[in-house]
Amino acid sequence: KRRRKRNANTESPIAIVSITPSLSRVKRFGIIPKVTLFSAVFLVTWLFDINQACDNWYYSQDVNNIATVQAELPPCPTSVRQIRADEQFVADSGIKRILSGFYHPGSTSCFRSRTASPSGAGEQCCYDGDSLIVGPPGGGSLDIASPDNFWGHIKRDVLPWWACCKITDNCNKYYQRRPSDDGSRYAPPQAAATSGDPHLSTFDGTFYTFNGYGEYILLQVNNSEDLEFQGRMIPIVDDQGRRTNATALTTLVVRAAASDTVQ
Repeated sequence: KRRRKRNANTESPIAIVSITPSLSRVKRFGIIPKVTLFSAVFLVTWLFDINQACDNWYYSQDVNNIATVQAELPPCPTSVRQIRADEQFVADSGIKRILSGFYHPGSTSCFRSRTASPSGAGEQCCYDGDSLIVGPPGGGSLDIASPDNFWGHIKRDVLPWWACCKITDNCNKYYQRRPSDDGSRYAPPQAAATSGDPHLSTFDGTFYTFNGYGEYILLQVNNSEDLEFQGRMIPIVDDQGRRTNATALTTLVVRAAASDTVQ
């Protein structure tokens, strides 16, 4: 058969292959397919100058915007032990771990910020053993488009990586525009606790006993998350079944701006 001419109007450097059963197959088996089989994403390298693509991308990036996006994201903890204890991040696993080993050679584990930033970006942190890797080739990188936005992530973060790090030897340029976080801004979450009477300790190190009766706001954060943490205190009953003046914390409720209520 004659080879079909490629569509000269095609401009996207990424593509998928779709396979739809032929009419003869439909007639043979009497089944009308409701879905089409798709391949994974791959590069259509003949549609663009890959050697020039990295430079074009590098100079098109807004450096000021990159700094703004970085400030929105949680910084990387400096050790794997710390990031595993930090609920802001989730570890790559399964196929994601295999891919992170390909995109970040030399890393033994990678983690991503659990939720996208207000602008839709994401943070990635990669480690060699227990140590944070910074910079190419194995360091984590800023994602201008969080992987939750699949096509945006492919176009704005993955394709430039291929152009700069895989097909050409310009990975330093990629990391200048998608930098690793070095952990210098990271501060471990502080703990607050309550028990018994109840005895309270606050984030600023103050300790006191509070015997209030009723429902109280224990923590309130007024920002884009609007986090509120409430507690209910009721009187303690002694061994004789008599109500005392002491109270105990019996119920905790937490809710953020766009979240469900957890009790």
